[in-house]
Amino acid sequence: VGPFAVPLTSANAPHFLETRIVCHANDLNPVSYRYLQGNAKGNRCFSDRLVMYNLDAREFIRRMNREGVEADHFIMNLPQLAPEFLDAFRGWEFRSEEKRPLVHVHCFGEKARNDDELVRVERQAQQRCEKALGCPGCLSDSKASENEFRVRVVRDVGPRKNMLCVSFRLPREVSGVEKIELNIASSGGADENATGGKRDRTKEEGGASTDDAESNPSKRSKE
Repeated sequence: VGPFAVPLTSANAPHFLETRIVCHANDLNPVSYRYLQGNAKGNRCFSDRLVMYNLDAREFIRRMNREGVEADHFIMNLPQLAPEFLDAFRGWEFRSEEKRPLVHVHCFGEKARNDDELVRVERQAQQRCEKALGCPGCLSDSKASENEFRVRVVRDVGPRKNMLCVSFRLPREVSGVEKIELNIASSGGADENATGGKRDRTKEEGGASTDDAESNPSKRSKE
């Protein structure tokens, strides 16, 4: 648990002293959340670099925007459902015209056997993301370049299936889309105040003076 958050923020990572990465990591499953806390402790991820949440995924995304967390990246790594959670970005409040986070959405796609099939598979992934964002066409044609849209194969998962990662700048159009109504109770009863798991650097064995953060300009990522 924490396949991105822990390596990004561990004091054992080779980039730790040179690159400050702050990561906000979320998992709704309480068992997974406890393992995330344990992995953070075992890998020396401190609370100024790794902030952990036990929330519904849509509420987590909304909370980042509501609390003014200026993320450089959102990593959505549940391939079965991640694209559908993009609807949480509807109504996003951009605090700067230039500052738009890169969103990385993992999903499954058909394994392409030729160039024509590759185009079709990428178009299907694109349209799936556009539908969830609520702004058809925002990742296609001329918008693809503007929003840095791209699809890459992460790994082979079956004879006819690949895991894909769809990456793009959050389109400006989402700010004009009506927000969806969240029904937290039906999705697992997320705890609005669950930001536990923080660890004080002075309590780490060896007195490490580092915590969980991102690059020098204080970049931040979400998982």
